[in-house]
Amino acid sequence: MAAIQQEIIERIGKLDAEIQKRVLEFVRSLDMPLGIPGEELIARAHQVNFDPADPEEMKRAIEEVMTTQKTEHEQIRREIERRIITLADKIGIHPNDECFDDQAAQEFLTAWRDLVKYHEDYNDCMIDIEVIREHKTWVNIFGGMKYHENSSADCLDRAEEAEAELNYYLGDIIKMVGRWLYPQGR
Repeated sequence: MAAIQQEIIERIGKLDAEIQKRVLEFVRSLDMPLGIPGEELIARAHQVNFDPADPEEMKRAIEEVMTTQKTEHEQIRREIERRIITLADKIGIHPNDECFDDQAAQEFLTAWRDLVKYHEDYNDCMIDIEVIREHKTWVNIFGGMKYHENSSADCLDRAEEAEAELNYYLGDIIKMVGRWLYPQGR
């Protein structure tokens, strides 16, 4: 077995079961085909109606389909972003142990993973400023847990993982957008 594979196996073995599941989801997503499925392309082709002898009409028809597609993609992004904002409001801090609701935090992080996946699938360089605000807020909260005297070691570990995961997701989005905006580099 190659050294890289061995290191991956060793590192994954040290993670808790929930993180291992997320790593598996990520690895499985790498096997997904890129591009647009054939059925979708055929459906889009049937939407384009134009007179082949008129190049201006052909151009207009293509632009119309592209605009519709972009609007549909933006709606997907907005839905994910609304979910992030809504879920952020559901993460409560328990006063007795000064720790956050892990289930709500996991749902919040799942929505962030969905936003990363969206940006992988579509060349959209937009992100709602409210989503950035929630990112900043929760990075500060998760990162600040280490200063809470009543937080358990388990809470501190989960907070550290959540903070790192959240930073990773936004970093991934920024890298993708940078590659689309600057294909030759900056």
